[in-house]
Amino acid sequence: MTNLYTIFHGNLQFSSIPKREYRTVVNQCYWPLIRIVEKNERLKFGIEFNGLTLLEIKKLDQSFINRIKKLINEERLEFIGSSYTQAIFPLIPYEVTLKNLELGIEIYKKLLGQTPKVFYVNEQTFSDGLISLYKEAGIKNIIVDFDSTPDNVRLNKSLLYKPTKIISHKGEKLTAIWASSIAFQKFQRYVFDEIPLEDYRQYLFNHLNKDENRYFPLYVGDWEVFGFSPKGINRNYQNDFKRMAELFVRLSKEKEINFILPHQLIEKGIPNPQIRLTDSQDPIVCKKQEKYNVSRWALAGKNTIFRNTQCFSLFSEISSIKKRKSANKSIIEKMEENLVRLWGSDYRTNTTEDKNREYERLYAETETFLSEMSSISEESKPTSKVFTHAVARTAKFRLLPENGKIKTDHVELTLDWRKGATIRQLTFPKIFPKKMAGLIPHGYFQNQQLSADWFSGHCLFETDTGKHTDLYPTKIFVNKNSNGDIHLFSEIKTSIGTIRKNYKVYQDLPRVDLQYVFNFKKVGLKSARIGNVTLDPVNFDQSSLWYATVNGGKSKEVYEIGNSFVAQDEIVSFRISSRGCLGATEGWLAVGDKHKALALVWDKGELASCPIVHFEKTPQGLFARIQPSIAESDETGFPILEGKFSFGITYLGLKSLHELDTLNTPLR
Repeated sequence: MTNLYTIFHGNLQFSSIPKREYRTVVNQCYWPLIRIVEKNERLKFGIEFNGLTLLEIKKLDQSFINRIKKLINEERLEFIGSSYTQAIFPLIPYEVTLKNLELGIEIYKKLLGQTPKVFYVNEQTFSDGLISLYKEAGIKNIIVDFDSTPDNVRLNKSLLYKPTKIISHKGEKLTAIWASSIAFQKFQRYVFDEIPLEDYRQYLFNHLNKDENRYFPLYVGDWEVFGFSPKGINRNYQNDFKRMAELFVRLSKEKEINFILPHQLIEKGIPNPQIRLTDSQDPIVCKKQEKYNVSRWALAGKNTIFRNTQCFSLFSEISSIKKRKSANKSIIEKMEENLVRLWGSDYRTNTTEDKNREYERLYAETETFLSEMSSISEESKPTSKVFTHAVARTAKFRLLPENGKIKTDHVELTLDWRKGATIRQLTFPKIFPKKMAGLIPHGYFQNQQLSADWFSGHCLFETDTGKHTDLYPTKIFVNKNSNGDIHLFSEIKTSIGTIRKNYKVYQDLPRVDLQYVFNFKKVGLKSARIGNVTLDPVNFDQSSLWYATVNGGKSKEVYEIGNSFVAQDEIVSFRISSRGCLGATEGWLAVGDKHKALALVWDKGELASCPIVHFEKTPQGLFARIQPSIAESDETGFPILEGKFSFGITYLGLKSLHELDTLNTPLR
């Protein structure tokens, strides 16, 4: 017997659906499916809405809410939860995501009289840290995509047919019920009349088994693509639900097929094994094709980097105000609700004009609340986590000697004036006596694809007019202040604008700060990676190599690299500039071995950069690069920058992985 289950994912906040079409979606998408299940007694469906969508439906059509409640009580439908608003959790601080889940659960209780037993992971985008977050919200069962899992899971096809326990690096567990992006695309293609019934039937029956009790995700995917065209694609969708109803009639007549509700998968217990959904190659997994990697909502699109920066800045300010005893709790709650909404994924892709205006209204309202509550002294206002120093006046500076060497008790830094004041050598002698990062010269790697110069502390920009860098000859000026810290600055003119680079080398810490001040001409950035770091190929122990960051959870995620090939920097296609990035929601990333580590730290409220990493074992040693990105591109577009922007990054030496637990202490 094969048990089929479905989850139709509904989202009126879908970026391409203007608000004026909401009633059309309810009538043409949502109601026809409900009528299908009502007419066929053998059918059972799972349906999912976020809290905001449920509220919008209530305003438009209370009878729809009443009808699904009736079918839920009759166990013909199961309501699957998600959150208050659809958002990409691995890119957002856990406090905001926890609030998102809590607000969603409140609405489910209020409108449906229940807390769902199963929750759908938004955009099927998952990181290891979300396990503890879901558990903190009281959620035990989630829906995730099987076809996006690591090879050791995905290639074991038998795992698809039963729920499983997923486990975090900390040993925390959740139950996973599988979606399948391949299965839902096959279902869509049949309904859209792109493949004949015979082809779809052959695919489906390859997954069925008369002799074994199996569960199969017939369809777990978008609801609004049926009976409607959310992206304005010109196709005839009038017959979608007719073809779907006919398919369900055929399947319901099969003796060896049974339709079940999603929660029924877990009633008989969960078999072993326990599995990890992420690894060093894919620390954040997404659904479907590589064009849906997480950089889509982190860095690509016209407004994404600006809106993510605004959200991180608001988060910092709201967190600061919450600590005040006199803070107005009702206003705090309203600001937190607004912030949850502002972080919605559908404000970051093919967003309609009315939804762009909605974002601007919510942002302005939250800024007004903050302004009204900011009768606070200057010293209590939030400051940058990383950069609190100002560069001394130019008059105090002298020209750095041509060798470019700077040395304090804790730092040895060599800059190259010929190549835009980039870092030739970075050493933290009290952490490790040899070079950690810097220049890897042309020809070092014998692989022709890796034979170029690999710089550190530089910028790489891809635009419509080609590639641009800051690798031009420049003068470097230096000044040593009274406490022994050393300030340096240089200015580089490029064809897309000027770049001022300010370094601070510390006397009493294994730390170097690098602050960029960009003054861009109007330029579309298809890719913009700044403050890049290339690790020394032979001075890290590859057998114990790891990297760590926080991807939306409450604690760090640590990934052993070993011999893995990790290449987030590779392009997917002409329009898609990367294969992914890290969420780094706490504003740091560290790479190290059993002896030492190098951490990169930045303030996401200044520019919401996300790091892109590449690790590759070669006969000449480790090829390892970290590229903090502020812009990438996909089919939703890329940002246009004009005028002044500032971005600061700290390079920090650490003795061990354990120092990550206190990483932020000296920087906040």
